[in-house]
Amino acid sequence: MNQSNLSAQSFKDFIQSYLQKQRQSPPLILLVKLMVLILITIFTINRIKAQPWAIFIVLFWMGTLIYSQVRDITHKPSRISSWLKKNLFSSFFNACLTLIIVLILASAVSGIIDYAIVRATFSPNMTAPQVRPKNVGASWGVIPGSAKLLLTGTLEMRFLPRIWAAFWILTGLIILSFLVFKARAKTSLKWAKKILLVLWLCMPVILIVLLVGVGKRASLINIRTVIEGTLTATIVFLILSWQKVINFDLKGLLISLLIWPVVYIIWGLVGQTGWFPPINVEHWGGLLLTLIITVFASIFSFPVGVALAFGRRSKIRGIPAWFTWSAATLIAGWGFINSSPELLSSARNGFEKATAFWPVLILVIAWLFQKIFKGNVIAIISTFFIEVTRGVPLITILFMAIVMAPLFFREGVQLKNTWSVLIGYTLFNSAYLAEILRGGLNAIPTGQIEAADSLGLNGLQKIWFVILPQAIQLVIPALVNLFVGLFKASSVVGIVGLFDLMGIVSSVTGNPNWQGLRTELYVFAALIYFIGSYAMSSYSQNLERKLSSKKRLRWKTL
Repeated sequence: MNQSNLSAQSFKDFIQSYLQKQRQSPPLILLVKLMVLILITIFTINRIKAQPWAIFIVLFWMGTLIYSQVRDITHKPSRISSWLKKNLFSSFFNACLTLIIVLILASAVSGIIDYAIVRATFSPNMTAPQVRPKNVGASWGVIPGSAKLLLTGTLEMRFLPRIWAAFWILTGLIILSFLVFKARAKTSLKWAKKILLVLWLCMPVILIVLLVGVGKRASLINIRTVIEGTLTATIVFLILSWQKVINFDLKGLLISLLIWPVVYIIWGLVGQTGWFPPINVEHWGGLLLTLIITVFASIFSFPVGVALAFGRRSKIRGIPAWFTWSAATLIAGWGFINSSPELLSSARNGFEKATAFWPVLILVIAWLFQKIFKGNVIAIISTFFIEVTRGVPLITILFMAIVMAPLFFREGVQLKNTWSVLIGYTLFNSAYLAEILRGGLNAIPTGQIEAADSLGLNGLQKIWFVILPQAIQLVIPALVNLFVGLFKASSVVGIVGLFDLMGIVSSVTGNPNWQGLRTELYVFAALIYFIGSYAMSSYSQNLERKLSSKKRLRWKTL
């Protein structure tokens, strides 16, 4: 049998099998298919009438459908025809659904292009309602017209060069780090990596100078402050050296002794010059405030979250039961003697009579303290902080930060709401970060800890070199998800009187020249949030692949 007879026979078999399936289908199914076909036909005809280019989509759909079926009938499938039949034309319903989806997407894309480009205006002078054309699409001129507000809020114009300087310094450092660490000749760039490390360590100080400013001090040197800072740096160095986390040498000791006095004197000299006058942080706003909240809370919540995660898992020896019960009994007895009789005498109902026996709660708390936490104060404090913080809304934490944070500073020190909000975000984020890290700690095999013990590592060495790196690697996706959520949740600050990007977007529409332009502003804000979230997500995926490849390479070498 020649090739043409084979193709004709295959086509005949295909038609017969199709008709046989149709005869076996219930009448209701046939009716539904017929109705769907009619609706698709009506929708397609309407699309062609409204938008003539739709005929090309229908012809392309018919061509691909015929191509995939002919290839299948003649038993000559190609990679393209197999993919089309499997994903788009596997059944009658899927083929029709493909046509509808393509037409809908094409209509949506056509409408977006028409609104955002064809009929759009881009001049800031065309945004006012009285000069805006009636049939105009998007008025993108509102973006450059309100760019200053969207980027920095109500910050004074004289501080903008410092903001841009901070942006370009940070961007340049990120680009240099990417180029250096991606370079192939890694051994010849050790000096560059050391310089970049020093620059990154200095970056927080540079950002504070540019974004916050340096005020003039009454005296250049305060002996008490210098001594306190030097002792703190030296004690930290000695503790880390004692725990063998870092090496103890004369160079490191000199750095710990001199780092604070040198930074303190340089800071004072910069303040005396008056080159970087203080900025009122209450005027931070727009994208600047959003980025500051995200970066500040992400960086400072990490050590707090690590401490909370290890604190909740701590197994140190707690307060003995005899001491807990003795203290609880004395406090409860004092309450029964000095408080309960007076409350009982003034009680007006059964509830007030029951509250008169509040000292019983002291005994209950003591029992729970010993039963659950075995007297471990660190574990109960960490657990209480995590559960309470995670159990209340973020806005509650922000309000409490504004009210409570000033109480922890000495009298006469006024804490601005911006700093209180940053502290609140940090504490809130640290509680969630602690639980994420605790999941990573629980996933580490006990064999890793036993191996660290066999090497003679102490507790801090095990945490720093063995446990924490593996835990962070295991929870990278969850950590990035937390940071992305923090980036988008910064809009909550509008409730406490601060204006981040979304707050500025809402306020900009109140300007008479920009009324009715919410869509353009919200599209711009959505684009900013998408870029930031996508950048963090992409970096985390690359980091995961890099760490996974290194891990596989390590196992192969073993």
